[in-house]
Amino acid sequence: MIFEILTFGQLTSLFENLKDTDEKKIIAKELGTVVPILESWLKSINYIRNCCAHHSRLWNRKIPLKPTVPVRREKRFLAIVDEETNKRIYGIISCMVFLILHVNPKTKFKDRLKTLFDEFPKINKDYMGFHEKWKEESLWD
Repeated sequence: MIFEILTFGQLTSLFENLKDTDEKKIIAKELGTVVPILESWLKSINYIRNCCAHHSRLWNRKIPLKPTVPVRREKRFLAIVDEETNKRIYGIISCMVFLILHVNPKTKFKDRLKTLFDEFPKINKDYMGFHEKWKEESLWD
């Protein structure tokens, strides 16, 4: 029940401060990744959450807490990973989609995001780090 009242920042700190690395490995494996990558994602997501909570702009922001986007073949979920992937919101959103799909494979999150972008085609997605063929990535199709 305690997890229902923790903030995302507290949850991130709790995971980061777990002394039992085996427990961390089990949690990361359940979410389809490894501990160092999950820790970077949690920190990045927490940063984004705080920006949203304080009404900061995100669409063209350079993200100081960059998520580690896997590039090794067995853990890779994006075909195109470049410097912009981690500097902008696209990298973090992609990591969030990866996590959400592991928790709830029937989620409509990515479909709703694509619909939102379709409704506002004049928004420049390049400023968010979305490359030209992002919809063709296996994570997003």
